[in-house]
Amino acid sequence: MKRFLPLLCIISCAEPPPVPEGTPRVGATATAVDGWIYVIGGFNRADIRDVEAYLPAKKTWKPCAPIPTPRSFAAAALAGGRVVVFGGIADERTVGAVEAYDPRTNAWLSREAMPTPRSRLAAAAVGSRIFVVGGMDAKGSSRALEIYDTSTNTWSRGADLPTARHGLCAVARDGRILAIAGYDQEASASVEEYDPATNEWRALPPLKTARGFSGAALLDGRIFVVGGRKRDLPPTELVEGGTAASLPENNWGFGCAAVGRKLYVIGGEADFGRRVSGRVWEYDLEGDRWSDR
Repeated sequence: MKRFLPLLCIISCAEPPPVPEGTPRVGATATAVDGWIYVIGGFNRADIRDVEAYLPAKKTWKPCAPIPTPRSFAAAALAGGRVVVFGGIADERTVGAVEAYDPRTNAWLSREAMPTPRSRLAAAAVGSRIFVVGGMDAKGSSRALEIYDTSTNTWSRGADLPTARHGLCAVARDGRILAIAGYDQEASASVEEYDPATNEWRALPPLKTARGFSGAALLDGRIFVVGGRKRDLPPTELVEGGTAASLPENNWGFGCAAVGRKLYVIGGEADFGRRVSGRVWEYDLEGDRWSDR
């Protein structure tokens, strides 16, 4: 299997000039690291290389080293101190490129490519391993679960996802991976949980509202599922059951991350495809309310 040579970016992110607001984009990833949210890639008339970090505590942005492979509808997860980005769409092609960003050095490193190139996929980490699930490959919606070990830069195969889906979410909780919602021929409400210890999946109660290209994050021990690509605004649901305040605008394809006891939605395609957004929405668990940041 081909290995990529390391690629290092030398732009410093220690004291960058601030940027007034985030770049409007759909299909970006968003990953929280030490209070910052790193927004990577996406699409707005063309693939986006820009990487921007948002600090919710101060409502400020900073530019970071651009991703070597511009892409949209990739997946990302944090492991080993790096944000690792998998697959996606680049120049209208599904790619298997894997690139890791180190916020401490503002440098990118190329890693072992995915065994199965996919876009519209999801990823979540447990320890040093990142579980890359579902998505879309050359044949359509995928059931693949491929496991990337950041400590050895190697891949292994896990048990297939029971329900083939793309545009899904993945969240790690208590050492297990939850695959949530998505699309195949139509929107899905499926929630399935993978146990790495047994290499087995089990079905959990489905969401009340089927959706795809939504966001999901662990907040105060519970998994919140936000937005999604539907003509009518889907409610915010908890995987454990119940609802929370709905996102104020109909949005999909956004980045979603939690910092502390707050949830953030960044960018996306708002008003059911009428405009690409750079807006940041903040959900406050204490007051069960959203605000425009």
